[in-house]
Amino acid sequence: NQFQFTDMDGKKISLVDFKGKVVLIDFWFTGCKGCIDVVEGLKTVEKSFTDKDVVFLSLSIDKDRAQWLQSIGEGKTYFTSHHTKYVYTSGTGTVNSFIKKYNPSNTYPQLMLLDRQGKVYITEPVKPFGPESEEKLIKQIEEALNHQ
Repeated sequence: NQFQFTDMDGKKISLVDFKGKVVLIDFWFTGCKGCIDVVEGLKTVEKSFTDKDVVFLSLSIDKDRAQWLQSIGEGKTYFTSHHTKYVYTSGTGTVNSFIKKYNPSNTYPQLMLLDRQGKVYITEPVKPFGPESEEKLIKQIEEALNHQ
């Protein structure tokens, strides 16, 4: 997968960097109420996979880098988690080729799970996210870890 994103330090991150790991991508944008609910739930999910081959990737479609950085800033909003890698589309937003390919309906929040080979295992828009959603996602990640 040749897609590249920019992290908080301006470094380019590619999905190829995570080959051999299961990757959960959370599509979101600043101001999305449902996105905040998902992030709160993901904090619980992440704890189930500490020290396992799972990467949590927070992909913002914010066009404004300063706004994005403010949203994920330590202690400033709900988006900060120590287990998540934060990236954004370098200002391309919804016209980013990855977004157009994997979230063409521009539905947010949305989660996408990639297996160890980098293939899409599950992608789905998120309905209200609560404890049942967390349990379901934990099972899906465990399945993806064991998927050959």
